[in-house]
Amino acid sequence: MHNRLGAIEEKLNQSRPLTRHLLFLAFLVPAVLVFIPSLIRMVNLSLSSEMYSHLLLIPFVSAYLLYMNRKKLAAVPRRANRPASAALILAAVLLAAASFFVNNLSASMLLFVILAWTVFVFFHGPAASREVLFPLFFLVFLVPAPAALLERIISFLLWGSDQVTAFLFSLSGVPFLHQDYVYRLPRLSIYIAPECSGIRSSTALLLTAVLADYLVLTRWWSRSILLLSVLPLAVFKNGLRIVTLSLLAIYVDAGFMSGKLHSRGGFVFFGITLAIMGVLLLLLRKSELFLASRKTTEKGRQDAE
Repeated sequence: MHNRLGAIEEKLNQSRPLTRHLLFLAFLVPAVLVFIPSLIRMVNLSLSSEMYSHLLLIPFVSAYLLYMNRKKLAAVPRRANRPASAALILAAVLLAAASFFVNNLSASMLLFVILAWTVFVFFHGPAASREVLFPLFFLVFLVPAPAALLERIISFLLWGSDQVTAFLFSLSGVPFLHQDYVYRLPRLSIYIAPECSGIRSSTALLLTAVLADYLVLTRWWSRSILLLSVLPLAVFKNGLRIVTLSLLAIYVDAGFMSGKLHSRGGFVFFGITLAIMGVLLLLLRKSELFLASRKTTEKGRQDAE
């Protein structure tokens, strides 16, 4: 067994990157078959619930990011050793076996993602895998948030949206009474229900920020600022939507509270929020370039002296 593993190691180390890619995909098929019940549940959840509609996109985005980094991945030769490979094989077997004893979908999908990582590292080696950490870790978003965690997130989004709504109403000059997510306005009363939390658009905003961090920004501080902006932007979007619809219903037509802008107009406010994030992203990128240029100039002066 030891000699056989050594022979496999030698062949993999000498193989071309394309061969390792194909072997990874081939050995990922048994992993998919083992987890097929959980994967079917995940697909059904994504198709039936708007809160989880993003799940089906995650593998394709991760695959595309890996494709973008194919040259970087191919530039690092595979230099895995036998103990590391043996540990990866053992981990893969244990992960596959554990799938038969886990009924929770979130836990099962997490096992699947870790198994996919394990198979990838086995065929490409630890050094090459480090070059594509982000595309690999992006697969974490394939794991559905547990119901308890999702409820807490929705509660927090509702609270934040409520605060923003009260603030925007106070700026508008419209008289209102506010208590426990209920607003009593002239000729209109509204209640901010859990369905108004904007969890779906907030998730889309988070994924957009994460991808923008990776594709556009390069500094830890700028990436942190963009990610930290997601929550304020999400609750601002919700509050802006609630106040806009309410004011339109009061001063234009009461039908706005049940019309298309209410039921299907979320993309309008999401677009506004996305535009704000785009401006912030542009400013952060320009700040990075400015600081990098300034550092280069200072280094040039020091070298000249």
